[in-house]
Amino acid sequence: MQFRQISAQALRKRRLSVFLAAGAFAMAGFGMQAQAQEASQAEGGDDLGSWVKVCVEEPTLEDQEVCLVTQEARADTGEFIAAVTVGTLVEEDQKILRAMLPIGSILPPGFAVQIDEAEPEQATYTQCLPQACYGEMQIDSDYVDALKAGNNLVLYWIDHEGEQRGLGFTLIGFTKAYDGPPIDTEQLAQQRQQLQDELQRRAADARQRLLEEQGGQGGEAAPTE
Repeated sequence: MQFRQISAQALRKRRLSVFLAAGAFAMAGFGMQAQAQEASQAEGGDDLGSWVKVCVEEPTLEDQEVCLVTQEARADTGEFIAAVTVGTLVEEDQKILRAMLPIGSILPPGFAVQIDEAEPEQATYTQCLPQACYGEMQIDSDYVDALKAGNNLVLYWIDHEGEQRGLGFTLIGFTKAYDGPPIDTEQLAQQRQQLQDELQRRAADARQRLLEEQGGQGGEAAPTE
């Protein structure tokens, strides 16, 4: 069996990609809630959500610092929909944009990323897990500059019915997060717990409303003698 030789640059990209796959999306529910909207609604430049920066030293990369700038999209109910992450392997200045998209997407077409009115750029899926499908594209400093100068980023993908879907993320706050200090991990954990508590409260409220509605309907339907 023969193995093809991998260049040093490709190996560095793979190392960053492996870390992002294992680390960035393990934080996909980390609690910075974003309001999800369709692409047609994303052009107004409204503040749809928050960008959060986390930097960690990764032992598998000789303790190099990896910084992740992430925004996630959630429904009004708090349900997770999608996320986009820009990851940088600081010492080697390697950058990757990764997306976490809904399961049930058609994989061969890949997905596309568009900044404002620029031409959408194609990207490929790397794996699908029970909670989401993951994809990535390698980017450079010029692309990061475009993100900083932009107003909106839109992810496009093809759903299981063959229909194109679009989801908008605000780029407001991206520059501040990318160039600024990372969030404290303890604060991140607190925000994650607050979101979890809020989701549990909403779920309990929804169950209570459903029970009350069912009880009311049953009372109206009951015959009187």
